[in-house]
Amino acid sequence: MKKLFSIVIVVLLTACLFVACNPEQPHVHELELVPAVAATCTTPGNTAYYKCSGCDLLFSDAEGQNEITLESTVVPAAHTTQSVAAVPATCEAAGVAAHYECTVCHKLFSDAAGTTEVTAESLAVAVLGHDYVAAYSEGVTTWTCSRDNSHTLPAVEGKVLVLVDGVYTGYNTLEAACNAVAENATATIIVNEDISVAETITVANKNLTIMNRDGANVTIQDAVMTHDTDTGSTSNQVARMFQINGTSAFVVSGNTTGSLKFQGAADGSAAHTECNRRVLFFLGATKTNLASGSVTLNDGVEVTGIESTGTTSFGVVVRGYGDVTINGGNYHDNTMAGNALFCVYGTTVINGGTFKDNTSTANSSSVVQNCGTLTVNGGLFDGNSQQYGVIVGATPSTTNIVGGTFSNNSSTHATAGAAIYTNSAATAVFNISGGTFTGNTLYDYYETSKGTINITGGSFVTNNGTYVNGVKQ
Repeated sequence: MKKLFSIVIVVLLTACLFVACNPEQPHVHELELVPAVAATCTTPGNTAYYKCSGCDLLFSDAEGQNEITLESTVVPAAHTTQSVAAVPATCEAAGVAAHYECTVCHKLFSDAAGTTEVTAESLAVAVLGHDYVAAYSEGVTTWTCSRDNSHTLPAVEGKVLVLVDGVYTGYNTLEAACNAVAENATATIIVNEDISVAETITVANKNLTIMNRDGANVTIQDAVMTHDTDTGSTSNQVARMFQINGTSAFVVSGNTTGSLKFQGAADGSAAHTECNRRVLFFLGATKTNLASGSVTLNDGVEVTGIESTGTTSFGVVVRGYGDVTINGGNYHDNTMAGNALFCVYGTTVINGGTFKDNTSTANSSSVVQNCGTLTVNGGLFDGNSQQYGVIVGATPSTTNIVGGTFSNNSSTHATAGAAIYTNSAATAVFNISGGTFTGNTLYDYYETSKGTINITGGSFVTNNGTYVNGVKQ
């Protein structure tokens, strides 16, 4: 028994000594397959790999020769996209912008990688709508859509069209067109061809915009226009083309192809044996009741060849107490005798326009006679020949010259003509803070004993001089 015990002890000691002398025995991996998991649009997947159950190392092969990391097995989540071509919008149908759609989840993206998601609403392209272009021939207006010539509007007959709430109606005279607009309505009136106006057009509590197509002209035949008879004196009567009453707002514009020209009759028929005053836009119900309405004159308006022979101040283009805004236009070669091109009593603003070569045949003439509040921000006043001046301040009035060019104007007055003139019969104030005065043969400004001119700016170059209270400065 002792011998057997001794043998066991020897064997155990020998085993211990063997293990102690061989501490690094090779590890044999016991590998388990981790199957591949396919990625989805939103969830990552992984490739197949092997994992040792003993040491948790990862391998790409079953023999455990190629060690890898867990990160290298990840298959990122990704959309499978295909491009979707743009669908152009049309006159009547909406379009869709080009984009990408996932073939799996059908989400929409702006990029092929599927990283920027978009909505169907954001890809929508609005309906273009019709772009109707008018054509006029032989008294008939037609409209064809520039985007699709199969789309048209019903033809309308008439030399003059009235547009109200998207509906065109045709007339053969400007008078009939304006009169057809209901009170308190807003309308656009389009002159299609040269026409002649033979009677006063009353615009009472209407908002009208008048324009032209293809450079049509309006000839003023004032021999048969309405004239005032309230004074009993033919010398005080007034012929007017547009009589603007009440709260009416009247806007006049040309178009991109030509001006809307208002002109006197070339054959002299514009003369009237019982009236020597003519005005294009008369703001008021009667000659003595002027407070009403407004007039806006825009680019493309042309007023020329109108002759007014009255011997006291009156307006050839505009007269009245209403608001007047001049944004543009060409006012040239009109003749005044004791008249102004514009005689204004309300609030008037001149932002632009050309006032050129208007002449005078008698006293008290000017381009603008201000009897209210006038602001000149721009415009060219050139080559006018007037007795008193280009702009005259009359009655208690205020004129602010902020900009504009006054050039090459002359005076028929022996001593007192000026570009800026304060009427000696009234208290008028001029505030000149800008503008250019150059090459005038009349004086830059003439200040009478009852007027005041305050100058804080402006450029005065190569002019004749300045008179103050009749004394040359």
